[in-house]
Amino acid sequence: MLTRFPKLIFICALCITFSFKLMASNDKSEKTAEISGVVVDQHGNALEGIVICELNEVRTERFSGKAKSTTINSTTKELAKTNKQGEFKCTFNTKYKITFFNDNLDRIAFTWDQFRAEGEIRDGAHFRKVVLRVISNPSGKFLSTKENKNTSINEESYNGEKVYFVCEKMPEFPGGMIKMMRYLNRKTEMYSGRFKAGSTSQVDFVISKTGEIVNVKLRKSSGDIRADRQALKIVSKFPDWIPGESKGNKVNVRYTVPVRFR
Repeated sequence: MLTRFPKLIFICALCITFSFKLMASNDKSEKTAEISGVVVDQHGNALEGIVICELNEVRTERFSGKAKSTTINSTTKELAKTNKQGEFKCTFNTKYKITFFNDNLDRIAFTWDQFRAEGEIRDGAHFRKVVLRVISNPSGKFLSTKENKNTSINEESYNGEKVYFVCEKMPEFPGGMIKMMRYLNRKTEMYSGRFKAGSTSQVDFVISKTGEIVNVKLRKSSGDIRADRQALKIVSKFPDWIPGESKGNKVNVRYTVPVRFR
């Protein structure tokens, strides 16, 4: 009994140490930070009306026999919008991601470490310059906020109802993100060798409030028009998704996926 006593003390000490580390980790995860910066397009023009959001992604794993599926549910919280000079300042929880978006721009997201890695401290806040690439319109001309005064957030509509870029509960492929990647891999493998290896087409589409895939279009070319056309066909044949929700109501949501041919 006496020989076991030191071992018992040692085990208890380890448990207490682990508990304190876990508490410290939890405290750290709830840390908030003041951030600020300026958002510009690829030409250096300040962008007004860019929405800055806190993105919380919750990963859920399900097991069915030996098979495992992973579902990622995303929720967003709007923190601020940029002013006429493209400036912003807000506070966010560092355990989440910080995202910047506008319907006419590429979305971009940073973890806390990524955001502060290329920034500096200004007036007590972590300052960073954020560059968003403006997407060209059908004429090929790039439109910044200065050039297109009619640009507004979420101005697209489907069946007379607004199309969201982000919402409280984002739409989900049946079975989750892993199932979607498997679906794309299976479809693209059928065309292995037909296109240049690594050709990747960015395909934009809308998941309607009923889960249907509509308004499929090319967002960024792979450089091979044949690969782009096939990518559009693959996405057009997606099964119905679980629709997104905002304030408890199902809504239309715009989404983008990369289709990569091996």
